[in-house]
Amino acid sequence: MIEIFLPTISFVSSILIFRLYRKASGQTLLKPNILSMPLYMLGPLILAPSVLISLNAAMFKDDITDVIFYGSFLNRITAQFLLYWLLAGIALGILIGNSTVNPKRLPRSQFVPLKASLPLKLCFNLRSSSTLLAIIIYLSICTIYYAISSASNPVLLGIGSSSTLERLVLRQDFSLLDQFNILHRALSFESLLLVSIFVNVFTKSMNSPASTLINCWGLLLPAFVCVANGSTGSIATLFLTRIYTDYAIGRSFRNFFLASFLFVTSIIIGFVIFKVDSGSELSFVLESLARRVLFDQVKGFYYSLQLFPAKLSHIGITSSPAWLSNLLFGISTHDYGIQLMTYFNPKGVLDKTAGHFTSVAITEMWANFGLPGVVFGPLWTGFLLSKIHLAFSLRPQTILSTSIYCYLSSAGLGLWSDFLRYYYPVNLLLSFVGLLSLLVLSCFFTLILVKR
Repeated sequence: MIEIFLPTISFVSSILIFRLYRKASGQTLLKPNILSMPLYMLGPLILAPSVLISLNAAMFKDDITDVIFYGSFLNRITAQFLLYWLLAGIALGILIGNSTVNPKRLPRSQFVPLKASLPLKLCFNLRSSSTLLAIIIYLSICTIYYAISSASNPVLLGIGSSSTLERLVLRQDFSLLDQFNILHRALSFESLLLVSIFVNVFTKSMNSPASTLINCWGLLLPAFVCVANGSTGSIATLFLTRIYTDYAIGRSFRNFFLASFLFVTSIIIGFVIFKVDSGSELSFVLESLARRVLFDQVKGFYYSLQLFPAKLSHIGITSSPAWLSNLLFGISTHDYGIQLMTYFNPKGVLDKTAGHFTSVAITEMWANFGLPGVVFGPLWTGFLLSKIHLAFSLRPQTILSTSIYCYLSSAGLGLWSDFLRYYYPVNLLLSFVGLLSLLVLSCFFTLILVKR
């Protein structure tokens, strides 16, 4: 009976969720914006996979780690309900945010996806030549730095290794930028990703052969950094932002399908390089990839429901912001991902073969704040997304505003990994350091040209 009842309820719930996002975004879901992107990002990980997990599909019965992570039938059903609520709650939060807008100030018709028309203007009266020079200098500095750093990068040197375990150890032991300073933030992957989006929009507004080469440079450099860091997730994020940005600036469907092909190809290549031992059969690689993409990202939530608060105390703000916790309580703790991995595999954490147990945003909502977190967290997330969309809808589109909007709509949402940025967005703000440095440099060159 449950094999019929549960899929039916889940299917009806999925339809209602789609309708909620249709209403929240103000337009068809075939035209995504920041208001509908949560459905695109989380829907494939939640709607169908959670049903299979609840029904204890055959693919989960023989793996002892899956039995540990997913827990009892009650735990799996509870997790599915809360994951569906995550999607629905974000949409409801968007609707609440939209309802607080004065219709006379902003007509409902303006709540539509941002769709830029090239060419776009720059910003702050900057000159294209000054901005182009600033881009070249920034990308040159990044290229030189990463080229020097990669000469002794054990992750790259270990790509040819046949052992996945060996590559994991190398990755944990090495970081291209492991110092917390302004250089770290200006040249980090997060900053480089935002600059890459800006370069993409800027160069396509120029539409010249030279700008096309610079655009390729702006894509290949962060792709190299992903490989150097041994991160398949970063590769996925990079190409997701590229696909969404091309859509937002009105590129053709041919470019969309080409970008989608590159996206899928890059994920497969990255997975084979970093996650699978050499000599593995193709069927095993594809099955492992499917499980990794569709199931592993939510696995941490199922596990967290079993640990918090039964075996681990809810974290609250003791992990972030740690400085405030130290000030108020005199203590600070690791975040949810470290605590989950330490409980599951303490020896792996000690040996550096296991790192952060990253999971979807609702995992941090539960681990940090318990039931209030999973009830009100999605509503707060949706409310903030509504206000972000409103802020961009009220101003003319420029290359800068379109780039930031595309970044926030894809990589900046953070729904695949954390809730922290929705109440303590320090890391999100620090990802703007690279772009800010580029703009300051462009302003400097513009002033020089004006004086001449």
